Amino acid sequence: MRNLGLIEGSVHCEDSGPKECGEDLVEFLGKYERSRIALVGFQPVHARCCSELHELKILDMDCENIGKEKFGVVVLDGSKCTEEVLEWCDIALVTGTTVVNGTIEPILDIAREKSVFYGISIAGVACLLGLERFCPRST
Repeated sequence: MRNLGLIEGSVHCEDSGPKECGEDLVEFLGKYERSRIALVGFQPVHARCCSELHELKILDMDCENIGKEKFGVVVLDGSKCTEEVLEWCDIALVTGTTVVNGTIEPILDIAREKSVFYGISIAGVACLLGLERFCPRST
């Protein structure tokens, strides 16, 4: 889709990009004032930024993260409590990896209107499905 000129932002940011992305995320979330955020897919910079300003629940599929505390929040098993967390949140920040690992459908069913997808993996699908996407430092 990038080669066809249909999308931009499908190349991962480098160097200071992830840190700057976190700063961009704080600005982006400013309109949500102390919201309940579901971070679907543990992304350290996003988790840190969200935990400082919002009520946060983190879902992940990586057993290395599940049950561990990250920035004051215990990472929950994304294969077991996704529906509950998505119903709880005001906004869901969802990794594009959900389209790769086949877990996007329940998210779209439960929380499509309050989901913002991040990362490069979702770039093409976000364009095709009209999903909101946040990936300000990708090229």
